[in-house]
Amino acid sequence: MEFTEIGEKLGGLTADQAFELAKFGKDVLSHTGIIGLSSGLQNLIKDIINAENWVFDQNREIVENLLHISAIADGLNEKCWGERKTPFGLTGLRTDNDYLGLKETTNIQAL
Repeated sequence: MEFTEIGEKLGGLTADQAFELAKFGKDVLSHTGIIGLSSGLQNLIKDIINAENWVFDQNREIVENLLHISAIADGLNEKCWGERKTPFGLTGLRTDNDYLGLKETTNIQAL
């Protein structure tokens, strides 16, 4: 894919803007992985909601933001399965492959 196509698909971003977003996403997924990000956020939200002094109205926006990030991570994981690629094969990051024991595998193979 040419960069002009990437910029257009990302809403007209410049090369520098696309690079900064990619760097940000790479840093997040390198640290947590797709699976860790989603499950960690969901567990955190459960803990927040179950806290004794929880006030929903004061925390609604935070919870909505965390759920949105979790949903995006779930969508990326679903895209892996839909395209029959491992997380490393789709994103180039090994965090989830290492967690799942897939090492350098890039494609999901049927048994």
